[in-house]
Amino acid sequence: MQLLTQDYQKDDRRFVSSSLSFNDRPSKESQMKTSEIMKELDELGKKDPKAMHNKQKEYEEQGLIGGVPSVMLGKTRSQNNGLFLFDDKGSPKAMFYVDKDNNAKLDFFDEKGNTIASFPEKVK
Repeated sequence: MQLLTQDYQKDDRRFVSSSLSFNDRPSKESQMKTSEIMKELDELGKKDPKAMHNKQKEYEEQGLIGGVPSVMLGKTRSQNNGLFLFDDKGSPKAMFYVDKDNNAKLDFFDEKGNTIASFPEKVK
């Protein structure tokens, strides 16, 4: 579980997001081991970014690091406030939110991220 706040500026626009996120983590992962691995990857990345990327993938395949979001409640970078649900691979599956124009929406997605249903339906 994470409580996150991000505040960044791009050109003349400021983006702020805050969320409570629940993440699914690998069963072999531990905080202590993750800390050691992240330090190792950070040092390797300073010398050889490609080797760092390969080592990171190796640790992910071993189930020692990684993870995916399962539930997020909060405000996204795109300024949507809501409840966001993900599948076991971390892909969006359902979103119930209020967009930056104060419109309430409910969207559902397939395994490729395509919208398969939306309420209210988009008016053409």
